[in-house]
Amino acid sequence: MKKFLLKLISANSGVSSKRVAGLLGWIVILFIGTWCTIKIIEAPNITNEILWGSVTLLGVDSVTKIWRKKPKDDNKTIEE
Repeated sequence: MKKFLLKLISANSGVSSKRVAGLLGWIVILFIGTWCTIKIIEAPNITNEILWGSVTLLGVDSVTKIWRKKPKDDNKTIEE
């Protein structure tokens, strides 16, 4: 389980703060949803903003891949 969580929050360069913050946001949303369901009360208005912030933080890694430099592979040669 520990290995799964570490792999979940890790990026190519190590632990990603964006993924940690996004995962923490999801945990907060799940807690708020469970708490409000048990207590039969309405969720606070900030819940929607936390959800969108978490989704954005988790998806931002895939958008930033566009600007990453691809490593050059000098060992490959094209033979025809």
